[in-house]
Amino acid sequence: MNENLYYILKEYGLDDKEIKIYSLLVKNNKLTGYKIAKESGFHRSTTYYILDKLIEKGFVSKEDIASTSYYSSNDLDKVISGLKNKEDLLISLVPEIRKMQKEEKFKMRIFEGDSGAKEFNFNLVQLIKEKRIKEVFMIGNGPPEDTYFNIFIEKIIKEIKKSKIYKQGTFKAIWSMNLKRDKFIKQYEIFGENRFLEDIPSETTTIIYGDYLSFSFTTEKHYVIEIKNNLVANEMKAYFNHLWKLAKK
Repeated sequence: MNENLYYILKEYGLDDKEIKIYSLLVKNNKLTGYKIAKESGFHRSTTYYILDKLIEKGFVSKEDIASTSYYSSNDLDKVISGLKNKEDLLISLVPEIRKMQKEEKFKMRIFEGDSGAKEFNFNLVQLIKEKRIKEVFMIGNGPPEDTYFNIFIEKIIKEIKKSKIYKQGTFKAIWSMNLKRDKFIKQYEIFGENRFLEDIPSETTTIIYGDYLSFSFTTEKHYVIEIKNNLVANEMKAYFNHLWKLAKK
């Protein structure tokens, strides 16, 4: 399978087994559950369970002809359109949910794994869209090594570019000097200014935004630790400004 297609399907919430069966149906439209199980190598009960999940997610359709059920893949444009409508509905609920949340003087959250990192980035973009933060400062050691997560970050960057929300505020980023010509890092230039320091002694990406401070890092999987506290955020902002004066364009 095309690697890009695989990562896109992963991005839209399909696991490896679902992707395998969906790809099989794309190549061979209208197959019975028995044939799908045989071609995929999955147990029949597993196959029918996966097909039900794909139908629920909008990727597959089921048609009963006589006494036999046939399955076929839905066109990706139709699938994405349906997912986009659901996404827009959820996004419209975000302001109301935020109103319901109690403000706390000190709040800490841990986002774990790919889904956690995606949730964190979505929340950050929403804060910018809602104009709740106008400044974003970043100290990074480099782009993510994981291909899937790399593609996800690029998608977030494209979304910010498309919505032009980056024009609402200030963005500054400090990177390790050896990344000055890195193509991934250059994507951030549209938002504001990149500067560089020799040998940043950290594998953690630090982001300061409004009353928030986050540390993003990868061990066996992705983690983001987010702290909401005005004093801590301002202390880190002062530290960032000190490094900014030392950094080079």
